[in-house]
Amino acid sequence: MTTPFNLDQAWSGQTVAILAAGPSMSQAVADAMRQHRCIALNHTVALAPWADLFLALDPGPTFLAQAPDFAGIKVCGIDDPDTDALYAGLMYERVDIGPAHQVEIRNNGLAAIRIAVRMGAAKIILCGFDPQERGYYTGELSELEQAYMATVEGETYPGLTVGLQAITAELQAAGIVVEHYKPEQVEPPKAEKRKNKAA
Repeated sequence: MTTPFNLDQAWSGQTVAILAAGPSMSQAVADAMRQHRCIALNHTVALAPWADLFLALDPGPTFLAQAPDFAGIKVCGIDDPDTDALYAGLMYERVDIGPAHQVEIRNNGLAAIRIAVRMGAAKIILCGFDPQERGYYTGELSELEQAYMATVEGETYPGLTVGLQAITAELQAAGIVVEHYKPEQVEPPKAEKRKNKAA
């Protein structure tokens, strides 16, 4: 059964890495982020079963099946009596595409950024955020995903690039650092243990 999200400021002042499933995501990138708080989105939980938080706005039957032994915080965007997770709300984001053209999108990446802010992040590192590139880090698409891709021209998720730019500017104006991590920046994870791991 879902319960209301109640972790505001639980990670106050910390760095939070968000692991999205774009083509630039990899096991090496996930491992390099292990020194920080980590939010794994949907399928990336397979690369980071040790993540602090696992977010899937629309959990469906594969939500917990992807990581049956996941011990971190589980968050979803549907108030469902059959899902054992925190409910963070529907998490729609309003995006201005152009003059007099506003859309509402519902995206795990944007929702994870909002959740990281609610939890008090001072710095957010975006990994695997590739809205202008088609596909996922696995290089494989299900039949359903292939059918969806065939119906979309241009961006896989319309409005996501603009929405990401807008939320980044908003947070940086508020003093929160937002950084896009590039695969070529990958370094071996630090051996020292993280401090203040509570929550």
